[in-house]
Amino acid sequence: MEPTKEKDKPLRNVVLDILEKEQSLTAKQIYYTIKKNSSKHLTYQAVFKCLKEMQKKDMLISDKKAYKINIDWLFGVREGIEKKIQTYMLKEMGSENFDSPPGLRIRAFQFVHSVGPKAEEYLGDDKGIIVMVASGAEAFGNGLYHYLLNKNKQVNRMFIDRFDRQIAKKNVEGRKLIVVDSGIHTGRTYNSVMSSLNKLKKKYKIKDIKYAVYYDRAGIADWSCPNAYEIIELNV
Repeated sequence: MEPTKEKDKPLRNVVLDILEKEQSLTAKQIYYTIKKNSSKHLTYQAVFKCLKEMQKKDMLISDKKAYKINIDWLFGVREGIEKKIQTYMLKEMGSENFDSPPGLRIRAFQFVHSVGPKAEEYLGDDKGIIVMVASGAEAFGNGLYHYLLNKNKQVNRMFIDRFDRQIAKKNVEGRKLIVVDSGIHTGRTYNSVMSSLNKLKKKYKIKDIKYAVYYDRAGIADWSCPNAYEIIELNV
């Protein structure tokens, strides 16, 4: 989707962009900022009318004639968007409920939306297993697990400890592995886990191994979220 051109933006969006940077401005200051920086040709009356409408809708609050964004309205918008994301992604995952910490839920949905189709194509007709690296990967791994089950993939899931990686042959033999972790910082955990699994690859007849994370600072994972907006439990 192409970004909205400045001249095509609704006036209220232009106002929000300005107040995001300046926080608090009078109606005249907002008008002159638009006149200086925007290709929109507007009268002061049009800008003032827009500000009053935004205030009426609780988008803005005013203090001594200066306007600023109503943070409570922003939180309300975020909550509404997150509910829509949850409804959509639960359908994608074929699950009526997804048990995860509230703070991780949207990030897990983002992870599944980004990684899920790649994992689906990767597995093809092969059996797979999601290997979650410690508890920090649980929300992401479980989300991907439900997504793949809903796509009729033959997939199991298991945990491995970050330091004690005991893996039973029966769990991984003849399967493709998708290692899921919350994030990569320096890559030490990634290198250690992949080294352990690669040593077992031939012995346990593991077909292939992919490493998926929500956040990849080192740029070494096979799959990650390109728009990850917050580091979750940075791992070394």
